[in-house]
Amino acid sequence: MTEQRIKSFPVSWEELHRTSKALAWRLLELGPFNGLIAVTRGGLVPAAIVARELEIRLIDTACISSYAGNERGKLDV
Repeated sequence: MTEQRIKSFPVSWEELHRTSKALAWRLLELGPFNGLIAVTRGGLVPAAIVARELEIRLIDTACISSYAGNERGKLDV
């Protein structure tokens, strides 16, 4: 049995900043917001950028997992 490879999608800091700010600007017209919820694995830095742009001080986190190693399992929230 061959080992499954985990797919990666490398993003530069510049691109991360640019797309996070673009998201914030799109959300601006939908606000105001009381807070923001971010997925902890990979979402905290973009959440911080969006929160700063929208002047949101409250960021909560959600830890969600559905993998054990390379095996996909039941969604655990």
